[in-house]
Amino acid sequence: MTSEYLDIPIQMQMALGFGYAGYATAFAGLRQEHKARDAVLLSLFFSALALAAFQALPEGVGWWRYPAALLAAMLPAALWRGPGRKFWAKAMGKARVHRHMGYPTTEAFLLDLHRPVSQMRIWLKDGTVLISSDLSKYAGDVTEGGFYFGADGSILLHVDEEITPDGSKHERKVDGGDWGTRTVVVRGDEIARYAVWLQK
Repeated sequence: MTSEYLDIPIQMQMALGFGYAGYATAFAGLRQEHKARDAVLLSLFFSALALAAFQALPEGVGWWRYPAALLAAMLPAALWRGPGRKFWAKAMGKARVHRHMGYPTTEAFLLDLHRPVSQMRIWLKDGTVLISSDLSKYAGDVTEGGFYFGADGSILLHVDEEITPDGSKHERKVDGGDWGTRTVVVRGDEIARYAVWLQK
């Protein structure tokens, strides 16, 4: 932290911090492709909203100005991360400007559909097939659904069936009792393809 940052007024410091919190909220899970300038400029946008709240509220409000400024940055960020981005992308698509929705990966798009994944099957390059036949059983566990897509292309999955390269099927026990839940982490370079089933 530079001395120049410490020399600016506390309200400006807080506004900058609130702005970054807004940026992180608005683009949660979508920042992999952002460059430093993207992070700075988008943070400054939300910082401007927080600073406007500081300036709009009288000093007599006291310390309540700080949560109000945070809310001024976070509420628009949350609205953008939810319906705002999708509305804008659809509007741009209908206007024939572009159809890109800003997702860095297809996995990010899949997760943002907010439709539960009921089953998953992963084909490995060595011919092994990993299957989770009922992911609804794991809706409340630590993975929030029995699987997780890693930013590096890896997949974490509660595997209850495995088909070996020779075609033989093997059941795998996920619930290990006192030992906990068995899960498999598959590196991205091991995966040939995968399929998911989305609930309607």
